[in-house]
Formats: sequence, structure tokens, C-alpha cells
Amino acid sequence: MTTFVRMPLVLSGYKETGTVPLPDRFENYSGLSNPVHRHLKTAYFLAMRDNAPAGRIAAIKDFLNPDPETGFFGCFECEWDPGAASALIEKARQWLLDNGCSRMIGPATFNTNQQVGVLVDGAGQGPQLMLPHNPPYYGELMERAGLSKHTDLITYGWHRRMETPQKIREISERARQNKDVSIRRIAFRNIFQEARLVRDLFNGSMQANWGFVPLTIEETASMLNFCSIFADRDLMITIWVNEKPAGLLLFLPTALPGGTLPKSVRAAIFGVLPEFRHRGLDSCMIEQAIHTLLEKNYEYADLSMVHEENNVMIRILTRTIGAIRTRRYRIYGINKPP
Repeated sequence: MTTFVRMPLVLSGYKETGTVPLPDRFENYSGLSNPVHRHLKTAYFLAMRDNAPAGRIAAIKDFLNPDPETGFFGCFECEWDPGAASALIEKARQWLLDNGCSRMIGPATFNTNQQVGVLVDGAGQGPQLMLPHNPPYYGELMERAGLSKHTDLITYGWHRRMETPQKIREISERARQNKDVSIRRIAFRNIFQEARLVRDLFNGSMQANWGFVPLTIEETASMLNFCSIFADRDLMITIWVNEKPAGLLLFLPTALPGGTLPKSVRAAIFGVLPEFRHRGLDSCMIEQAIHTLLEKNYEYADLSMVHEENNVMIRILTRTIGAIRTRRYRIYGINKPP
């Protein structure tokens, strides 16, 4: 397993592009420290050439996936070696077929709630914590191996010069006329109680989205433990109506702070429960978040990841907020041959 985990550090593909891969960790592969493994079945494969590792891949069956016919491949790293890449992808495909999955999509580490996709546009933005960053040839390797585009996910950028759009202010003001609407920070003093809240809001608001896999309370608690150390707690908010939780907006760091607050963050989870939509609650949370970003002197916020067919969210980000598209990530797929 040591060779598998350290694979990104020895790839010449990263060295040639002048980028340093974000470190992989042994803890990512342990059910004791990464609770996602408690509902996964996985297999890990290495490709060797001349007694040296040329690539790696994981095949993943998630028993919580609402689409049980679809399995994932992930942890993909490879030299510019089409033969090795094709062999790895075929090995993962066959393992998934043997385990009841007739479709395969990826890369997804270890499912769509974690790192997902191949960066196909926007590499100049540089690597970011918890987002994929890869050598530019990965997409070609996958296409040569018989994979094709399944869908794309897009990231957008907000700069402090954009401030708060007038339309957001107006909608938020109307919504706040209801005195029963309130915004609250995540209460980290009781992680497991808040984990239940965040889990229920995430699962309830995201279940119609592409790639939805429900979070467990253990996964949510693990995420909140990380956030309690590294994230800005003023940017971890929920919204309530008549004392009932209605939505959430969670920002994560774009880099681990080294003694000072980072000047950029990433909006990673944003959702409103279906029964509370069309009341302006999303605008309330956006206004609150922008106010905090400006007040605390953040320069930039990454807004990600948005499915390319989520036209409602794309309109809010581009037309209302004025955010600019920054990166595009591609998910590749293959079906069982007829």
C-alpha cells in the first residue's frame, strides 16, 4: 500500500508541469480514520513497468449509492503511458462488473462527495485543497482507454470587488421581513449534534442533484472536526424558519492556514430544503456570506463544484453575483459492452 499512496510524488507528469501534487495520506484508506470506507467495497491496482510503478487506480462500489448499477473508479494517477492507463481502467471495469456494477464513472475518490473529476480547463489557477489537480494528459489517457465524457462540473470565482449584488440585497431584505427567519453559525461545541443537523440538511437539499450519495453522520462529524480546526466558523452557517432548519452554506479553506487566516475560501455546500425554496432564503445566506467575506478582508471565494446542467445555480452565480468561471472538471464513464 505504501507504493500506492506515494505514487503521485514520483510521477514525472507532475514534475514536467512544475506542480506539486497535494499529498495523499494513509489515513484516507482506513475505515478507522475515513468513515466513508464503512459503506464501500474497494480494490486497489498498480501498473508496473520495468519494476517501477507506472500508475494506480481504485475500483469502488458504494453501497449507499442510490444508483446501485454504477460503480466508481478513483485514486487514478499515471505516467504518460497509454498502455498502463488502459490496463488499469480495464482492471477496474472488470472488478466492478464482477461486483454487480454495469456502469463505471470517475475518477471519484472515493465517491462523489470527495474529490471528483479530471481537471480539463483552468490548470493555471493552481492546485487547491480538496479539489483535483492533475497532469494535462489525463483526459487523453482516459479517452484512449475507451472512456468518454459522462458530464462536467464547473467552478466559479468571486472577488471582493464584486461586493453584494443589489438583487441579492433586495430579495434578502424581503425574506428577512419574516421575523421567524434566522441565520446561525454551526455550534462546534457539540460536533455530533451539529453533524445530525448538517447531514439532514445536506441529504435533504442535495438528493435531486447529479451524483448524490448521502452523507452518514460519521462522515459529517469527521468533516466538522476538520472544519473546527481549519475553517472560518463565521462562514459555516445554517438558516432557520420558525425554529426549523431550512438550509446551509459551508465554506472550506482553500489552503491550510499557516498562522494567519487564508485570504480565500471555497463555498463547498450550499442548499435549501425543497419545502423552503422560493422564499429568498438562499439570498439571505449569500448576503450574510458576502458581508463576512468583506468584513474579514477575504480577497477571493471559490464557488464549487456546480453541475454543468444546473442552470438555476449557474444563473445565480453568473448573472446575479457576477462570478467568473474558473475551472472545468470532467467525469468519464463507460457502460458494460452489449
